[in-house]
Amino acid sequence: MNEMRLEPPTDVPPGSSPPSPPNSDDVVIPGPGKGSIVLGFVLGWVIVVGGQFLMITLRTSTAFLLPEAVLLAVAIYFAVTGKTRTAAGIFIAFGTMIALALLLVAACFGMMSNGGFMH
Repeated sequence: MNEMRLEPPTDVPPGSSPPSPPNSDDVVIPGPGKGSIVLGFVLGWVIVVGGQFLMITLRTSTAFLLPEAVLLAVAIYFAVTGKTRTAAGIFIAFGTMIALALLLVAACFGMMSNGGFMH
């Protein structure tokens, strides 16, 4: 079996020195995070789908836009507290909900027009 052989370590060339450790002034301590887009996206879908399920379960139709209002309030809360990426994820989730609704409406009109609905 072949063995891998390593060359012996070489000395530091004359005139150069090993790197010095960083000063405490050079060390950057990260601040609080800005959140996660994925967390905001998942949170947005959970709030709306769970809220609509709760509205159906409680059989109340007077507050059918309540989950969307809660979604907006949560997004504003995350934006104000500095979690801007989470707030952006919530707005992206809301945008995908609107896009999905438009696609479903277009599909319904397409199916109805094939059946003779729009002659």
